[in-house]
Amino acid sequence: MKKNLSPRAIFALLLALSLTFSARAQEQSPTSLLAPLKTQRELGGGFARELALGAGGAYSPNGLYNFNPFLRNDTYLLINPAYIGDFGNYVWGNYDGLQSGAISQTFAGANFEVTKNFYLGLLVNTRDALATTDALNAFGGNTLPNIENTLGFLIGYKLSPELTLGAQVYTGSRTVEDDIDSTTFTASLISKLSTLGFDVGAVYNTTQLRGELAVKVRMNSRSVTQSFSLGTPPKQEVSLDGGMELGVNARAFYKLNNTYDLVPTASFYTVSRKEKRDPAPPPNAQAVELSQSAFEVGLGINAKTKNALLIGGVSFVNTKEETKTTNLGNVAGDTRTQTTTITLLPRINLGVEYYALDWLTVRLGYFKTMESSEAIDEGRVGNTKTRTNFKRSGTSRANYFGNFIAVGIGMHFGDWNMNFAINETFLRNGPHLLGGNASNPLFTVFSSSYRF
Repeated sequence: MKKNLSPRAIFALLLALSLTFSARAQEQSPTSLLAPLKTQRELGGGFARELALGAGGAYSPNGLYNFNPFLRNDTYLLINPAYIGDFGNYVWGNYDGLQSGAISQTFAGANFEVTKNFYLGLLVNTRDALATTDALNAFGGNTLPNIENTLGFLIGYKLSPELTLGAQVYTGSRTVEDDIDSTTFTASLISKLSTLGFDVGAVYNTTQLRGELAVKVRMNSRSVTQSFSLGTPPKQEVSLDGGMELGVNARAFYKLNNTYDLVPTASFYTVSRKEKRDPAPPPNAQAVELSQSAFEVGLGINAKTKNALLIGGVSFVNTKEETKTTNLGNVAGDTRTQTTTITLLPRINLGVEYYALDWLTVRLGYFKTMESSEAIDEGRVGNTKTRTNFKRSGTSRANYFGNFIAVGIGMHFGDWNMNFAINETFLRNGPHLLGGNASNPLFTVFSSSYRF
């Protein structure tokens, strides 16, 4: 009979491993304990490393990228461009073995230390890492495709050995045209999407404290144009009014002693938008306005020994989405407001990284949340007011693998790094010929990097 490990058993195993690593650290001589980990092991690894060390949707429950917010990694270049100071002369990329298109985590980047303390970088095909923009792609009754093939340019400068500043500007666009001819009945539907984003960040690094702060501003443009002929209504365009996103991320690594770092984190995100129609609708036309916000705080720990690294912590996440409809059904004065609030407490990110050989790293991660939500639907139709309230609590949210367990490996050959997040479904079902299925690849994400 097949028996799966429970989340509680997995957590107990990771905790036992962490205590073992801590005990081994105390047995080491001060010299060996203070010996720094190799840079590529401590910092690099891409999203294969993130996923294998217990990553989840770090900055909102619907985050497109997966992070362990208590882990230092090259992936934080997507959040804080000042990280370029840690990754000068660095080429890296990620390949997503499960997803494709605009939801894929496949992208590539390269950084260059042009002169001493001055850095330039390029990112291709990345998505916004801090903000959640899923709902931007459905408004005005039209579902629009996500933006693909973004292009980002980074710049960084070390003002001093302790302080690095960075900035990124990125852009992306996509146009989809549907032309229906049907001889005589000509119709055209054109969907256009574009985004322009700016990130600024700072990293302050001393022997005792490393502080990180990043601010993100993203401006979005969405429009759907409908054209008809043969006596049909005139051309109509539905576009986005507003849609500017703001995100802030901060965290610190405070050195308690030679083994432990305390890691507090915090982030905030907000966006609001509504429709704009051309030609303008009548005064009593129905209008919809949508707003989103997310707030997160967490506290974690990094425990480093000569042969292992434990990363873990607990977070509180609160998100709110509100859809406000005025002139409901094109009736002046009728309204409807739908509000959904989701709270995650606790959200647990936990991972253990063990350096089995000089060239081989083994990783085990655990991720889980307990979720509660409240949905309120209230409005007024004529002189009648309505209100419904639906609450739910105690539910769990699975991680990227569809379960709560993550496994991965890393291989290091000089300055070349290869990292793999192993597909948990593959481990359970095996390859296709032995009882799995064709959609179960061995790896979910493959990441590679090279320092030069």
